[in-house]
Amino acid sequence: MPRVTIQSLQEEIKKLQSEVDNLNRSLRAEAESRIAIGELLKTTKRDLANEVDRRLVIEGFLENKRNEVDEYRSYYEAKKVEVSFWKEAHRTVIEILCKN
Repeated sequence: MPRVTIQSLQEEIKKLQSEVDNLNRSLRAEAESRIAIGELLKTTKRDLANEVDRRLVIEGFLENKRNEVDEYRSYYEAKKVEVSFWKEAHRTVIEILCKN
């Protein structure tokens, strides 16, 4: 049976303490890594939500502009009809005046 001395026990305690310290460092590093990943995910989710909100605002703005363009298009189509009417009316008046 091997002889156990105080010195051998102290050395074994130092080895075990070193292993515990290494495990603690490893666990701390893993915890910090998980915290960092969690923060990154929160930031990414927030950034994505902001991007979605921004795109919705832009889409709403573009839809309003499309509606405005449609309104102007309708207005100018009506004006073209009105101009055609007045051109024809003037032509008719000129023809009548020229005949007299």
